[in-house]
Amino acid sequence: MQWQWIDSVPGSSRHYGTKIKNPESSQIHIASTAVCQRWQAGQRLDEEKERGTRNEANFWRQVLARLVNIILTLAVLSLPFRGHREHVSAGECEGGNFLGLVAMQAKFDPVLQTVLNFLACATRYLSASVQNEIILLMANNLCMSLVGAIQKSPFYSVIIDTTSDITRTDQVSMVVRWVEVRDELATVKETFLGFVAIMDSTAAGIMKTVSDYLCTVGLELKKIRGLGFDGASVMSGSKGGTQKLFIQRCRT
Repeated sequence: MQWQWIDSVPGSSRHYGTKIKNPESSQIHIASTAVCQRWQAGQRLDEEKERGTRNEANFWRQVLARLVNIILTLAVLSLPFRGHREHVSAGECEGGNFLGLVAMQAKFDPVLQTVLNFLACATRYLSASVQNEIILLMANNLCMSLVGAIQKSPFYSVIIDTTSDITRTDQVSMVVRWVEVRDELATVKETFLGFVAIMDSTAAGIMKTVSDYLCTVGLELKKIRGLGFDGASVMSGSKGGTQKLFIQRCRT
């Protein structure tokens, strides 16, 4: 019996005969041979994947280390991060200080230069949301460090004041006055912990917001020995003001 290739059949290929006669040239055979050689050498496929994953993780770790340092520099100098437009390429004047510093450092740093060469739709960790997330993580870490020092003090005072931000959201500023003792030397310190949004502007609402925040960060209410506030009746009222409610809460 003789076999004959029929090239005129719809869907058939004119190169089937060549591929069967020379299977070593096919991509499947080449890939299978490479796998077999790795297996014979005692290498595993997952080792290459793990190596690639480690290299990629190390690259992005280096990227984030550089971005964190840029963000920390801007925060310490109290400089704005973004410019008039957020959706611009790094290096453009309208992009602001953050993207400008990234572009400047990329001229001398191949790691950041590689990131800038990525497409705008690719992951680059340069967006405003990533900046805000890193700022929040740094703020939380700093707050916990400050609270750890305050916790060593036997007592403290709280200075609070209400204000509103640019979005007209009411918030209270949290300042703690405490004593640090080192080598038998006592030093009075004031530590600003941050702003806390207020949903209820009444005396009871302010008291609950402040007390909940202090308990959340790990400061005991029973250690409070003083309360500083402005002259508003909601704060200073002797019968139903915030200071009166705080005295009642701290004595229980």
